[in-house]
Amino acid sequence: MSPVRLSRRRGVTSIIISMLVCFAVVLVLVLPGCGPKGPEEKKKEYRTEWERIMQAFQKQVEEDDRKADELVKQKDVAGVVRFVRQRLKRMKETETEILDLYPPDDLRRLHAMTLYYLEALLAQLEAQNELNEAALEGLPTTDLAAKVEALANKTRQITNELAIEVQLRGLSVTPTTPGEPEESEKEEGQSEDNESKESSD
Repeated sequence: MSPVRLSRRRGVTSIIISMLVCFAVVLVLVLPGCGPKGPEEKKKEYRTEWERIMQAFQKQVEEDDRKADELVKQKDVAGVVRFVRQRLKRMKETETEILDLYPPDDLRRLHAMTLYYLEALLAQLEAQNELNEAALEGLPTTDLAAKVEALANKTRQITNELAIEVQLRGLSVTPTTPGEPEESEKEEGQSEDNESKESSD
């Protein structure tokens, strides 16, 4: 075989390989579901997932509020403490789901505010449980009650800001703050503090 004929054959082979590679690339681009997602598709996907996660979260909040109300009516403070721990676990799972999403540029503010909202709720419920546990142990609760109130006010403010952002983005979920059924326990703890102070005087 002559060198000339070999080089020609190599050239033909290279062209064929190049054509096959190009053809494969074209197939990847035209087949549905293949290739990189465009900005609009990413935005739609994020919105869909955000709504799914937050709708489930809001539904869970409503169910949890009803259960917590029942425990408070029964004056079951220990039950409230256990239940709040369960709520905290579920909220952290929701936060993880949101963290796993990758927001497009124009939805990054919504993403950050959603995480800020969930963090505020977690802080509020953790403080609420500190208050409940103190009441169970007969410890002073005045300072803890003030802490809970301050965090609740902060949560309401963040919730309102997130609700505005959600409305601007045309999403169907309106964030709300969980109810505060443990409020009666807080008042009960404060009254116990007042009684102890009066008896000591």
